[in-house]
Amino acid sequence: MFSKEKLIKLDLYGMEILLKINKHVYFPSKVSYLIAKNLIINKNDIVLDIGTGIGILAIIASKLGAKKVFAIEISFKALKNAKENIILNNISNIELINGSLYNPLKKKEFFDLIVCNPPMTPSPKPVSIYTWGGYDGRKILDEVIKNSNYYLKKNGRLIIPTISVCDIEKTKFMIEKLNFSYRIIAEDLFPFSKIMIKLIDHIKSLPGSEIVYKNNIPYFKAIVFEAIKN
Repeated sequence: MFSKEKLIKLDLYGMEILLKINKHVYFPSKVSYLIAKNLIINKNDIVLDIGTGIGILAIIASKLGAKKVFAIEISFKALKNAKENIILNNISNIELINGSLYNPLKKKEFFDLIVCNPPMTPSPKPVSIYTWGGYDGRKILDEVIKNSNYYLKKNGRLIIPTISVCDIEKTKFMIEKLNFSYRIIAEDLFPFSKIMIKLIDHIKSLPGSEIVYKNNIPYFKAIVFEAIKN
């Protein structure tokens, strides 16, 4: 969904964070806010934020003590909006990078933390570029997890969500296959979007898909993992 251009204030970790939302940029999802409220930053962390959007996770990482944040985004409009928000919050240690996933990085770049909220709406055909996660919703998610091993320092961390219609167990399996340890740092239930309701028959057909019903309304569970490279 797109918002009208406006300024919002978030009160997180005892800090006020200002975010300008441009009408041409996707509004941060409820899962993004779930990650934002549970983001774990160690002092002097070098952080990579993949798909930064308007910059919400990058800004919070900076304010929580990250030494440097690299924020990758494919949309030029989103990058422009993120730059506005970085200036609005008086931050000087975020570097914005145009590109997709890990592609703009060099193979010898290593990070203490990689954070990403990938698009995870499953659909046989492309829906919104901001929410479509491929046929099973895992197109971007799997790439972020699989390749994190090449860009994390030893004991580096990956913070990544998975929603229950995208097979949460597969995320656990992929993390374990990398020989990463992990824990769940946040979870919540959210109602289906209008797009997901239209796709519900497809979603029901997917292996590992789980839908939670409350008062006959379909919800998905969102789990946020913190995976650690051993």
